[in-house]
Amino acid sequence: MLNDFAAVADSLPLLGPADLANLGGSAGDKTSPMAVLGPGKPIVIASEGGHATLAATCDREDRIIQHLRQRFGHVSAERALSGPGLENIYQAIGAVDKVETALQNATQ
Repeated sequence: MLNDFAAVADSLPLLGPADLANLGGSAGDKTSPMAVLGPGKPIVIASEGGHATLAATCDREDRIIQHLRQRFGHVSAERALSGPGLENIYQAIGAVDKVETALQNATQ
């Protein structure tokens, strides 16, 4: 098994010119640095950075994260910012703001 982001980064040397986009105005070659845009480092290091604890920057975010913590325990960045995480954050904002969400309506 391999981390999905690591697999994408490891595939870069196998891609052809039509698969890549040059940055910085000069044509690259196989010895030039290559990058995959997203969370990562210049060296492929398989990790799960999305599991880092999500931090709040204001009182409202504290309340939203507290709502998620009651539901899930640990609240990681991925828990709130991934595809399914967007539903989680939407529901949490609705709960904090005391507003019924479309997702709540769909399950009733």
